[in-house]
Amino acid sequence: MGIRFRKSIKIANGIRLNVSKSGVSLSLGKKGLHYSINSKGTSTATASLPGTGLSYQKKFNTFGGLKKLFEGDDSKTKYIKETNEIVPIDNELEDKYNDFNEYIKDIKSFHKNVSEKIDWEILSNGQIKEDASEEEKEQYVNAISLAKRVLNKDSDAYLEVMDKYSPMEEISAFGSDFEFGSDDGDVLLCRFNVKINDVVPKTGFKKSETTNKISECEIKGSQFNDLAQDYVCSCAIRIAREAFALLPVDFVVVNAEDLLFDSSTGNQRDATILSVLFVREGFKDINFEMIDPSDFVARFKSNLSFSKTNGFKEVKDIEIPKFR
Repeated sequence: MGIRFRKSIKIANGIRLNVSKSGVSLSLGKKGLHYSINSKGTSTATASLPGTGLSYQKKFNTFGGLKKLFEGDDSKTKYIKETNEIVPIDNELEDKYNDFNEYIKDIKSFHKNVSEKIDWEILSNGQIKEDASEEEKEQYVNAISLAKRVLNKDSDAYLEVMDKYSPMEEISAFGSDFEFGSDDGDVLLCRFNVKINDVVPKTGFKKSETTNKISECEIKGSQFNDLAQDYVCSCAIRIAREAFALLPVDFVVVNAEDLLFDSSTGNQRDATILSVLFVREGFKDINFEMIDPSDFVARFKSNLSFSKTNGFKEVKDIEIPKFR
């Protein structure tokens, strides 16, 4: 398998610069309404209704065909060495196929990134500059005060840190909701609504190995459930990694919930589908680029009822340990 490189740089709210082996693109908008411009001269506007599978997409030739200028007018055909055939390429389908694969990669890879670790000890000993303005002095005082409260394991300070640094912003962009809490200086609790049906796609694209033909396909059954499990576990690991990087806690309890059908009422309701107790010690010497998210979660104490056939079932929340 070849090496792939992709980096997404946030420029402002709703605006990202994406760099990959295939080129550079600029993304604007949010879930449900998205606009992108790539270096091949193609602009794509997409409007969708999350969870319904309904979407509308329109492409524009933004730069007057720069790709033809640099590569020649061969965008309509591709030479297939294995069969010695020249077959037509559907550029729109190829773009959708590549975008789909990048999206799947993203929702299974949240655990690979983490905020830079904060040294609260250094911050607590910070000195206010003599030439600082009144506004800067106030900021220094507040930062030093927060650092000292964090070191004293003030649970209210923990919540301020999670709010200030917003480490879950990347996952929130996909629609998930987060709620943090702490009654013990050694433990952080996070409850988040994963919204599987909004995040995991129900349709995708596949490419024939023999003809390179791309076609749309339905994602269902075990394939959908596998993606859902990796997405949920990847998010749970990311939450724990962020907590361990930003706070002096030794334990992180993550409760993931989603809508499940309740046969007693005939309606859907929020229910816990994964409850896991992460221990800081278990995160040492781990190559997060290479792990399988579901296998890593299985290393810790957890409540999980999952099968490839039926997906997630409701489980009980893990009891939060008390150390004081």
